[in-house]
Amino acid sequence: MRLLCAGAFLLCLCAAAFAQSAKDFTPAGAFITAPVAKELGQARASEFTKAASSAGFTSKETRLIARALREATIALVDPSAIAWRQTFKTPQGSVTVSTIEQAGLIRRAMGYLPYSDFFEHYATIRVTVSPAAPRDYKVVINGQACPTTDKATYLVPPGKARVAVTRSGKPPCAWAGTVSGAKEHAVECRL
Repeated sequence: MRLLCAGAFLLCLCAAAFAQSAKDFTPAGAFITAPVAKELGQARASEFTKAASSAGFTSKETRLIARALREATIALVDPSAIAWRQTFKTPQGSVTVSTIEQAGLIRRAMGYLPYSDFFEHYATIRVTVSPAAPRDYKVVINGQACPTTDKATYLVPPGKARVAVTRSGKPPCAWAGTVSGAKEHAVECRL
């Protein structure tokens, strides 16, 4: 019984974290830029699809869940429900799982643990702005507006990168260069 309750609790935690912000940040706190998020969604959908039929999902359920994982649009309807009777909402319809194996497969696909190696292939850009306070500056990386965060780190694909940091009334700070995977690249701006 304790194991069952612990499983239900973990499922609730993982699903709640995914719905709130997990899709936007790595476990280390780096903001995941759009190209990396797209590739992560593809990896999640692929891993889920490989095991879906053996877990008892129908082809329709597999398509619905894989698409929602790919687009990061899957959500747990009732986190307090029993672990093997969870309903997951997707933009194309809901899927209610009927076994712990099915719930676990979706939970793993929604989480980050199976993908920790995935993040190592990407570059991290650390943006340091001084003075830092107030955090009224804007960060744009490779054309994508990114939030200013406490960690000030951004996960990007390896290759050419462009960073622009602007603050009202100050000259902009721009950086362009080549970034490589598994490395952190510093961009320092005085605004």
